[in-house]
Amino acid sequence: MFEKIEKYYGKIFVQKALGALTVAKPGLSQLELEDILSCDDELLDDIFQYWVPPLRRFPTSIICRLWRDIGGYLVERGSEGVSVYKWYHRQFQEAAEERFVPKSNKEQLEQRHQALVLGKLLCLTIMLILTERSQNLILRFDEDEKT
Repeated sequence: MFEKIEKYYGKIFVQKALGALTVAKPGLSQLELEDILSCDDELLDDIFQYWVPPLRRFPTSIICRLWRDIGGYLVERGSEGVSVYKWYHRQFQEAAEERFVPKSNKEQLEQRHQALVLGKLLCLTIMLILTERSQNLILRFDEDEKT
């Protein structure tokens, strides 16, 4: 199955996409995969070798097609209010690890996924701080109007 997918989509994309899916312990959403792949210059150079897009971001349509083609081997579940995908069976997980996550590359793939999660947490923290500050400003403005 993996060989067929690699021939259709290209070895670089499949290795990086399914490697990211395989190391993501809680699973991976389509948007998270798009974010991870959009940070990979080698992959983007391969995808955009004949065209320079105005926004250098991995195309969502390719991920949607991949998900459609391998969907029977994935399970969808909720994680923090988002649908994430993971290999359906342990044997798929092990076969994908063996093929797409070489020991020399495993740490790098795990670090990319962790950076994505940390980035989301950082954005959430910033949003909370800004929300708190704007509420304080509104409260101060209301107090000034009363006096």
